[in-house]
Amino acid sequence: MLLLFEQHGIEINYGRARGLGSVAYAIASLALGHIVESFSPGILPLFYILFTVLLFIVVKMFVLPKEFKNDVEQVETLQEETEQLSFGKFCMKYKKFILFLVGFVLVYFAHTIINNFFIQIITNIGGTSADMGNAVFVAAMLELPTMAILF
Repeated sequence: MLLLFEQHGIEINYGRARGLGSVAYAIASLALGHIVESFSPGILPLFYILFTVLLFIVVKMFVLPKEFKNDVEQVETLQEETEQLSFGKFCMKYKKFILFLVGFVLVYFAHTIINNFFIQIITNIGGTSADMGNAVFVAAMLELPTMAILF
């Protein structure tokens, strides 16, 4: 489907999109860290609901132009005609890719553990929710130069 946009002259810049996502995440983390410190962690579900509603609205506003309709139908027809591989056959056919995915999961497993328990790490050294928001802000902003160089 994304190829259809590029065929119609609409450029998709993944680096810019990822960078903007990191900036938005950094700002939200910074703001929520200070809000949670001022009020309580009980306010977080309200923000989750608010952000989910905003995401839903933005996704619903995304509509394909009418001239794309025929192209989408052709792509869907082409996808129906292609052979579907079972999971086992896919793994056997793409062994190197599966090995890459396993390595990727193992690398990010530690990253996920650190992020899940980050608040306990911060509070153990005397930090607060605002400090955690500041730390996540810095971490998200530090990845921007790398993304700018790569994309």
